[in-house]
Amino acid sequence: MAMEPAERAMDVLRAYRHELANAVQTISGWLQLGCADRALEQSLQLAARLQEHGDFLRLKAPAVALTLLAESMRALQQGVPLRLEISSELDGLDPLEQARLAEAVAQLVRDACERATGHLQPPHLSLTVAEDADGYRFEVGKDPPLATLRWPHHPG
Repeated sequence: MAMEPAERAMDVLRAYRHELANAVQTISGWLQLGCADRALEQSLQLAARLQEHGDFLRLKAPAVALTLLAESMRALQQGVPLRLEISSELDGLDPLEQARLAEAVAQLVRDACERATGHLQPPHLSLTVAEDADGYRFEVGKDPPLATLRWPHHPG
């Protein structure tokens, strides 16, 4: 049975809160051990992640934004940090199209994480969300991308 959007959102937000709490506890632990340099390094990493998450909160496609958050946390739990590079707001997608795109993006990221786990040391990925005259482009990895998803603009 499919999860309701509000339930899915709450599950993702709970996991996100858990991720943030873990990062803060790690920073606190480094400080308690007198390792200010490690605490600073962890703080800077957390700040960078929060900045990336701020980028996807500006997306005009909530279903895709929620999926990006969920998949970036899933990837991190699998030991594959996912760096987000977002240069499009994904404006103009109707709710049904957003849902289909969110499913396609989730599968793209999951497949790439599975491949990265066995081939990249240490495993890490970037996800680029961009737009051009032909539509939206999602690329996982770089030079060359591990996977690309093209999504045409919805005819207005």
